[in-house]
Amino acid sequence: MLGKRPVMGTGGAITIPEYEQLSIGSDGTISVVPQGGGLIQEVGQLKLVKPENNQLRKGEDGLFRVIGGGGQADADDTVTVASGYLESSNVNAIDALVNNISLARNFELQVKMMKTAEQLATAGNRLVRGS
Repeated sequence: MLGKRPVMGTGGAITIPEYEQLSIGSDGTISVVPQGGGLIQEVGQLKLVKPENNQLRKGEDGLFRVIGGGGQADADDTVTVASGYLESSNVNAIDALVNNISLARNFELQVKMMKTAEQLATAGNRLVRGS
């Protein structure tokens, strides 16, 4: 369980017993050394999937779900698990904020330039009319 959601394996939900050490292989195999020591035990294998983007939809809870097929994607043997990596956002919040501020300032400058051009055109029209 991850929070209140089950972690799915090739044979259904995975239940991990109390352990001293846990390791996950590149094929998704989960192995543990039980508390108190002993031999390494294989407790399950992660269900690794690779659905096409057009087969997914985002739910109101922020989780992605497979469209049709009972909501389950088929296992894919070409997918591997990479150890030692941390998944994170592909957006740098500070860079995005600075970019938004820059765009807002640029927009304000453009609006001021258009107002100035309009005022100059109005003044030029008055000069031409001689009023």
